[in-house]
Amino acid sequence: MFYQSLLFTVIVIMNYYLDPYLTPPFTIVDATAILVSLSALFVVMLVVVKLYRPFKGLRYQTKFLLSVPAFLLTIAYFVLGAWLFF
Repeated sequence: MFYQSLLFTVIVIMNYYLDPYLTPPFTIVDATAILVSLSALFVVMLVVVKLYRPFKGLRYQTKFLLSVPAFLLTIAYFVLGAWLFF
C-alpha cells in the first residue's frame, strides 16, 4: 500500500505542477511540459515495476482493494500538508 500511495502522490504532484503549462492552444511550452512529464512518468514506472515484482502473486481484487486506501491516503497527505503549511 505504501508503494501505491507513493505512486499516486508522484502522479498528483506532477499533474499539479504541469497543469498550468498544458492549455489550448498548444505551444512549444506545452510540448516541453508533455515531454518532461512523459519522461518522468517513464522513470517512475521503471522503479515501480521493480518494486512491485514481489507482489505479482497477489490477486487483482486484493491489489484493487489496497489501491483505494492508498489513494485516500494520498489525498490525506495533500489535505494535511495544505492545512499545516498554507
